Amino acid sequence: GALAVSVAYPSPAGAEARLDLVRCVGDGYFQTDGPAFPGFGGAAVIGPSGKLWGMVLVNAAGNRGYILPFETLKRTVEELATTGSRRRRVLGVRTQEAEGGVLVTEVAEDSAAREAGILVGDILVKMGDTALTTPYDLYAALEKGEKKYALTLTRGGESKTVAVEPRETQEGGGRWRASHCCGR
Repeated sequence: GALAVSVAYPSPAGAEARLDLVRCVGDGYFQTDGPAFPGFGGAAVIGPSGKLWGMVLVNAAGNRGYILPFETLKRTVEELATTGSRRRRVLGVRTQEAEGGVLVTEVAEDSAAREAGILVGDILVKMGDTALTTPYDLYAALEKGEKKYALTLTRGGESKTVAVEPRETQEGGGRWRASHCCGR
């Protein structure tokens, strides 16, 4: 329950700031209890010591309050400045949060997920050493850059482990990212 301040310049009225409580920390992201500023993603999130912690994310599904940590943001900006594009590791699945893990709602043709035998309805529980409770956890696991992962899933109430080798694609170049983040 650390406190964080979100600062944005979302309207002609000027800059706005809001005090939020950090309520959820995952592997590669965290989340606050406050919604994003209306119509504005990209607000700076600052910790009590004045250090920049990250940037507020808002996705097409309207999910708010997820924070992209500063180190991830910095790495992305450096990659864009150096190569002109962002490379992503993808499975080729759409997912959503579910009881006990991350529910697969769609599997792309000719994808790493299809090749590994992942099916719609599977609940992804663990990828490598990362427990999966939200689509952001899946994204964070893929960002670790392993060549191959042991992916634990639940299918029909039974636990199963499959080997999956994510593919690399340029941002926007694949059918889907690692997951359709937080599509609820």
